[in-house]
Amino acid sequence: MTPQIHVRRLAATHGRRPGAALDRADRGEDLHAVRLATETAVALIDVDLDIHPGEILVVLGAPGSGKSSLLAVLHGDLAPERGSVAAETASGPVELRSATKRQRDRWAQEAAALVAGPVALTPKSTIAETVIAALARHGTPRSDRAPRATLELANAGLRDWGEIRIADLPPGLRPRVQLLVAALGGQPILLLDDPFDGVDAWRDPSMVGALRRLRERTGKSVVLTSRDPAEALRVGDRIAVLDNGRLVQAGTPRDLLLEPATPHVAAYLSELSPVSFLQAEDVMGPIAPDDVASSFAGLVQVGTPLTRVLPALARGDVVVADRGRLLGRIGTRELQAVLSPRG
Repeated sequence: MTPQIHVRRLAATHGRRPGAALDRADRGEDLHAVRLATETAVALIDVDLDIHPGEILVVLGAPGSGKSSLLAVLHGDLAPERGSVAAETASGPVELRSATKRQRDRWAQEAAALVAGPVALTPKSTIAETVIAALARHGTPRSDRAPRATLELANAGLRDWGEIRIADLPPGLRPRVQLLVAALGGQPILLLDDPFDGVDAWRDPSMVGALRRLRERTGKSVVLTSRDPAEALRVGDRIAVLDNGRLVQAGTPRDLLLEPATPHVAAYLSELSPVSFLQAEDVMGPIAPDDVASSFAGLVQVGTPLTRVLPALARGDVVVADRGRLLGRIGTRELQAVLSPRG
């Protein structure tokens, strides 16, 4: 699959002496010391990352790790000091580092929408009025706004809430409205940098479901930031882990949980049980060519959460299938590999 955004050796800084700061960082100096010496913060250094069409990518890291700076670069708001950020758009390829201010502004308008901070909602407005106002800001013709708002509310599972004021919303619904409003622009890439009032919004399964339905319905690529590993594993198709401005690993939840690339990644995820986040195909082992389903104690489909596989394992090995085709098996050996210490 051709990447929608192709990032190579990206470095970005905040300050007046980027060259001096990067020279010191390249020599391995502590970035806090570099900032004191040069009055320039190295936000990102030597980042290689691809973003694919239609994926949900979570940028995971502690405060100050470079998450917001990466999204600012991807939006065209922060110019890279070195490296390349190549992007595919409807108008053709764009290289953000060499792009003019006008080209970067066009990229932001046509290709990537950035939501930095909580989406503002007017308490006295109804949800329908809020959506109509957002459509107006995006240039939707007046005659199309009300029917489009009705359609968007239905698609978001909020059809029956349109006449409810924002102030009267149950707490769990407010983030869903914020997500809907954030996604109303036509850009194919949605960059979400802490867009909700509630820091635990993604712990709600209905929010994760709303995001996935949004992706399936619109085909948008979604890049969002998080400092919570459990949240990242729950939401992302892939996770990119930043540590002190450097990308230390990018991969699927399985990659991070079972094959952490660095001690930092292993330590960051050490409190999490892989069983809570993996699916059957993530842990299955090979089956023999002559194996048949009837020789196993149970059969589960691709996509079955591992937590639902465990009861069947009490009766013996389980086979994993996809539309009638046997793909692999899960037994004691595979389960022990998941539960053994990592990193």
